[in-house]
Amino acid sequence: MRLQSYHNCQNCAPTRAALMSGQYASRTGVYTVGGIDRFDWRSRPLRPVDNVTDLPLDKITVAQALKRAGYATGMFGKWHLGQRDEYHPAQRGFDEAIVSNGKHFDFTTQPKTDYPKGQYLADFLTDKAVDFIARQKDSMPGLSNGAKQSPPPCPPPTTRGQSQSPRPAKSEIARSRVSDSGLHGTLTMPIAPSRRFLTPPSSGM
Repeated sequence: MRLQSYHNCQNCAPTRAALMSGQYASRTGVYTVGGIDRFDWRSRPLRPVDNVTDLPLDKITVAQALKRAGYATGMFGKWHLGQRDEYHPAQRGFDEAIVSNGKHFDFTTQPKTDYPKGQYLADFLTDKAVDFIARQKDSMPGLSNGAKQSPPPCPPPTTRGQSQSPRPAKSEIARSRVSDSGLHGTLTMPIAPSRRFLTPPSSGM
């Protein structure tokens, strides 16, 4: 399956809800992040529509649809569509799901997962997604959703009109490995840089 058209909402939660359900915010009820009391809406001419923070359980996710068709499904990264048990991606069609967002280092995961000290979140999520795909490639088609918060790496400044491409980020290498495996159905939002592009705060840099 190849998704060839890109659409997004004004911020992350409604975009994720639309991507998972195939429906606009007017149907999912997810218009923004959090509730309308995050800002002083009373200073505006119109009252905003009440926002839904959890993707309603009556919405069928792409993972549920593909799982019914025999796909193995995995989700690794930011979910932002409900953290309670019944809203967790593991209950919304994903065979395996590790949710984490908010911190690049010393992060927490749901469910709790051990990782080496100093581990960079984007690398951790990439490794989990690649491992999931590698375990499924000989048995069944699969969908792996890797949702990271990191921006893609910027190329270094050009020198005399010649661009210098950085070494490929770990998650870019992972995408290549996935493509070489012949397994289709990889969904990534967005490709994130490896830790070489981000220095931990503890380093003093």
